[in-house]
Amino acid sequence: MSYNTIEVNSPAPYFCLNKLDKQPEVLVITGAKKNVQAKIEKDIKILTSHNCDSAICLAYYSNGKTFLRLPTEAVTDSMLTRGGFIKLDCPTSEQVIILDKKVTECKDSKEPAIIMTSNTFDPVFFEQLKLTSNTTLKIELLVVDLPVCLKYLNVSPGSLSSVEKLFQLLQNSLSDKTIVNILVLNTNFGTHGNVLYLGETSELFNLQSNTPITVDPSSVTTSVIANLSQGYELKESVYGAIEFIQNANLLESSTGTPNYMYNIEVPLKHMLKDECFKAHEMQTANFVNHTSPVGEGFFEYLINHSLVKPHWESYVNHDFVRQIANGTLDINKFRFFIEQDYSYLVDYGRVHCIAGSKSPELDNMEEELVIVGRIREEMAQHEKRLKEFFGVTDNSYFKNIKRGPALNNYSRYFNDVAKRGSWEELVAALTPCMMGYGVAALKYKGKITAKKGSLYEEWIDIYSCSNYEDGMKIGQNLLNRIARTSTPAQIERLARIYGEVCALETEFWDAALAY
Repeated sequence: MSYNTIEVNSPAPYFCLNKLDKQPEVLVITGAKKNVQAKIEKDIKILTSHNCDSAICLAYYSNGKTFLRLPTEAVTDSMLTRGGFIKLDCPTSEQVIILDKKVTECKDSKEPAIIMTSNTFDPVFFEQLKLTSNTTLKIELLVVDLPVCLKYLNVSPGSLSSVEKLFQLLQNSLSDKTIVNILVLNTNFGTHGNVLYLGETSELFNLQSNTPITVDPSSVTTSVIANLSQGYELKESVYGAIEFIQNANLLESSTGTPNYMYNIEVPLKHMLKDECFKAHEMQTANFVNHTSPVGEGFFEYLINHSLVKPHWESYVNHDFVRQIANGTLDINKFRFFIEQDYSYLVDYGRVHCIAGSKSPELDNMEEELVIVGRIREEMAQHEKRLKEFFGVTDNSYFKNIKRGPALNNYSRYFNDVAKRGSWEELVAALTPCMMGYGVAALKYKGKITAKKGSLYEEWIDIYSCSNYEDGMKIGQNLLNRIARTSTPAQIERLARIYGEVCALETEFWDAALAY
């Protein structure tokens, strides 16, 4: 019988740089009875996504419908405190006593970071808080929902009307130093808020979300302790945990459960692209459909797609361009636009460089280099305008332009697609800028009523000239190329990207008019 000998590749060089790094370990201590398996699975997922090892200490296990308490020896043996980062999830009295003993015995090690939580009104939780205050344990952070917090503070919900009132109550509650800081989740002061109070500095943070997501205290606690184990400070760790859990909820799986693994990559994806990969006999050839599902008119397909059309129409018919063409735009709004566009072009050029590094062919890489050169020319035009028309004299001015929210949102989108996306997805993200400016300006070709020789006439002329139209044709050909090798599912993904970028372009011009 014949066989193939396959050479298995060694680790990628960059991974080898981290060979000696120690992976942090987090100990989860839970006294839960119900749904304990689901709780532990969730904790392990969150800790894995934060690149942490996990150790679990349970108080109970289930035997069918019966909950049995683990023997003291088993609880003691499973309580591995070597990592120094501990999550207490409504622990039993026995677990608290054993933990206190273990921490006391480890005199040579640093004091562990302990975060405690409960998302229930269970009186046992408050008993454990009281018990903890009689030990040497120090709770770095208590994470609770607002109702649990009010019960802990012995306050009726009706008497709490503001963040400031909560601040006063929290300030008074931390006098015994057992609990150093408190994070109160789902407060709904103003919008969907979460309040962090730091007892040692009396700092108060109201972390507000623009999405109506109720975050789970247990999940947030796991993420906070994981961030701490990676060397982040408490404030950073809390912020990161709230955003991570919020995102996991927004990106929930098809079963409706939070997607805690959304930021984990598939190792094989990179192995197959490794320059030293030699197991080609074991690799299944990807089927490429050379007959595009949208024919040779991908640009027309995109701008008429339901995910794109409304954003495209608001973009290319924007009143910002109309006011430039007829000369009525406030000159200060135009200056703001030029400054924002200058900073945008810096980011735009960087992303084109990344697109060149991801491009499949040499000619694609060469095209990107040419585009970067043109972007630098466009930046030089902005520099000239700001110097000649607006009196800028110092070149350091261009490095210190204050970036607005619309610019930051746009740059964030670009950078994320550049980091995680394919070359085809980058093409879809980069072309709306070029195509939209041309289409918007061409509507006014020969119809400009702005003053002759003005900045406004020059701006319309640049984006409606024949050279720019030639560049748009190249852009259309590039879109057709990526469509030829894309499946219907990939086409839909590219359309979504194209539409979202058109919306960002609209918001960019909205910001100029609102200035």
